[in-house]
Amino acid sequence: MKTIQDVLNRLRGEFLEMPGLRLKPHQVQRLCHVERTVCQKVLDVLVEEKFLARDADGHYARRCQVVRGPVSRR
Repeated sequence: MKTIQDVLNRLRGEFLEMPGLRLKPHQVQRLCHVERTVCQKVLDVLVEEKFLARDADGHYARRCQVVRGPVSRR
Protein backbone atom coordinates (compact mmCIF):
# COMPACT_ATOMS: atom_id res chain seq x y z
CA MET A 1 0.00 0.00 0.00
CA LYS A 2 1.28 3.47 -0.90
CA THR A 3 1.53 6.12 1.76
CA ILE A 4 0.59 9.74 1.20
CA GLN A 5 4.29 10.56 1.34
CA ASP A 6 5.02 8.00 -1.43
CA VAL A 7 2.43 9.64 -3.66
CA LEU A 8 3.64 13.16 -2.81
CA ASN A 9 7.21 12.18 -3.76
CA ARG A 10 6.08 10.53 -6.99
CA LEU A 11 3.98 13.48 -8.06
CA ARG A 12 6.65 16.06 -7.21
CA GLY A 13 9.10 14.03 -9.28
CA GLU A 14 6.77 13.89 -12.27
CA PHE A 15 6.18 17.65 -12.25
CA LEU A 16 9.90 18.38 -11.84
CA GLU A 17 10.90 16.01 -14.65
CA MET A 18 8.31 17.32 -17.11
CA PRO A 19 8.17 21.12 -17.27
CA GLY A 20 4.78 22.26 -18.52
CA LEU A 21 2.97 19.18 -17.20
CA ARG A 22 -0.71 19.89 -16.49
CA LEU A 23 -2.95 17.22 -15.02
CA LYS A 24 -6.55 16.95 -13.91
CA PRO A 25 -7.30 14.95 -10.75
CA HIS A 26 -8.50 11.85 -12.65
CA GLN A 27 -5.19 11.81 -14.54
CA VAL A 28 -3.24 11.98 -11.27
CA GLN A 29 -5.32 9.06 -9.97
CA ARG A 30 -4.31 6.93 -12.94
CA LEU A 31 -0.68 8.04 -12.91
CA CYS A 32 -0.22 7.30 -9.21
CA HIS A 33 -2.65 4.36 -8.97
CA VAL A 34 -4.55 5.87 -6.03
CA GLU A 35 -8.16 6.39 -5.03
CA ARG A 36 -9.91 9.71 -5.48
CA THR A 37 -9.71 10.71 -1.81
CA VAL A 38 -5.95 10.04 -1.62
CA CYS A 39 -5.44 11.87 -4.90
CA GLN A 40 -7.30 14.95 -3.69
CA LYS A 41 -5.44 14.95 -0.37
CA VAL A 42 -2.09 14.88 -2.19
CA LEU A 43 -3.12 17.66 -4.57
CA ASP A 44 -4.37 19.76 -1.63
CA VAL A 45 -1.04 19.32 0.18
CA LEU A 46 0.97 20.31 -2.90
CA VAL A 47 -1.20 23.41 -3.39
CA GLU A 48 -0.84 24.33 0.31
CA GLU A 49 2.94 23.96 -0.05
CA LYS A 50 2.74 26.27 -3.07
CA PHE A 51 4.36 23.60 -5.26
CA LEU A 52 1.25 23.30 -7.47
CA ALA A 53 -1.62 25.58 -8.40
CA ARG A 54 -4.99 24.83 -9.96
CA ASP A 55 -5.96 26.76 -13.07
CA ALA A 56 -9.42 27.83 -14.19
CA ASP A 57 -9.83 24.63 -16.25
CA GLY A 58 -9.20 22.39 -13.23
CA HIS A 59 -5.68 21.40 -14.25
CA TYR A 60 -2.89 21.27 -11.70
CA ALA A 61 0.53 22.56 -12.72
CA ARG A 62 3.67 23.93 -11.15
CA ARG A 63 2.71 27.17 -9.46
CA CYS A 64 5.17 29.15 -11.57
CA GLN A 65 3.41 27.95 -14.76
CA VAL A 66 -0.20 28.80 -13.92
CA VAL A 67 -1.39 32.05 -15.46
CA ARG A 68 -4.00 33.87 -13.41
CA GLY A 69 -6.23 36.15 -15.44
CA PRO A 70 -5.36 38.00 -18.64
CA VAL A 71 -1.72 38.64 -19.38
CA SER A 72 -0.78 42.23 -20.13
CA ARG A 73 1.60 42.64 -23.09
CA ARG A 74 2.69 46.23 -22.48
